[in-house]
Amino acid sequence: MTIDTLTRYTVSFKIAHDELDPVEITKILGIIPNVTHKKGDTRLTKSGKPIKSEFFPTYPTGIWGIAHQSGFDITPSVLLKMGELGLVFGLCIY
Repeated sequence: MTIDTLTRYTVSFKIAHDELDPVEITKILGIIPNVTHKKGDTRLTKSGKPIKSEFFPTYPTGIWGIAHQSGFDITPSVLLKMGELGLVFGLCIY
């Protein structure tokens, strides 16, 4: 299989940290994420109700992320800003 023959793929990019502020990351990168939460936020079901669990009822760390089924662009200015912040850019393609 080559990249030219791929018909379905998922790409995701996430930043995780205990003190992460998703709003601040969005402002810095200028990209609207489709997944965000701060450490300690209540985990919710798909219907929006709190998860009732003795294991991880809240998020153990902050997350900011994007996931897309067909591809996305990361502009040079975003990559530059990530470099200025000392962030590592990594991709996992399955």
